[in-house]
Amino acid sequence: LVRTPKLAGAAVSLQYVNGHLAQALTRGDGQLGRDITLKMEELVPNVIGIKGEIQITGEVVAPDTTSNARNFAAGSLNLKDYNEFRERSKALRFVAYDIQGIKYERLSQAMDHLAQNSFNVITHFDATDYPTDGEVFRVDNYDAFYKMGYTAHHPRGAWALKEQKAGVSTELLNVVWQVG
Repeated sequence: LVRTPKLAGAAVSLQYVNGHLAQALTRGDGQLGRDITLKMEELVPNVIGIKGEIQITGEVVAPDTTSNARNFAAGSLNLKDYNEFRERSKALRFVAYDIQGIKYERLSQAMDHLAQNSFNVITHFDATDYPTDGEVFRVDNYDAFYKMGYTAHHPRGAWALKEQKAGVSTELLNVVWQVG
């Protein structure tokens, strides 16, 4: 098993063709994501030493010191003004958590290979200063991981142990009605 932090940011998928960043997409609705290739060129290597066609999935995160860090990361990727994104991108990091298109025996080997190609990877990333909402436990062996299959929502070979945030009680003191 591999144990990693469950980062709270914006999920992104990168496609590299013969070592060149070809396309970057947000998760979108799960079927169709937004093209953010130009923005991701600021956060990831544009050229890597991995040939063929590969897909790298990961999370764009902002540090805890950023107000509402998860929304800051997702909102930054959706900005229309590229110059504003470039300014915000100084606070953002892309952290890879999987790769498809190359056969690795283990996730840990795949992450080591991505780290050698200048990526932040979930198995080496110090998430101390970044928002997390639990931990992810994943089967390290890819064959065993894929053999376990998928539910409609997630792979059976990985599961998240989420933290339950403490709730607070509030009291409604007044309501002002308006006609509108």
